[in-house]
Amino acid sequence: MSVLAAVERDLKLIAKRDKALAESGLAAAAKQLACELDGDNSATSKAACANALLDIVNRLQSLM
Repeated sequence: MSVLAAVERDLKLIAKRDKALAESGLAAAAKQLACELDGDNSATSKAACANALLDIVNRLQSLM
């Protein structure tokens, strides 16, 4: 499973409780970071994206 697919699955679950949050800028940022992780980037770039994605996912969950 790709990171993007996993993030999209998580956002669908969030949308069941809060559609606006699942369509927010934070959600869009999470999708973009997931695309970066799925892409052909350096390990350093992937590590930075993974940390940022984790922060955003935690923030989305705290706002639910």
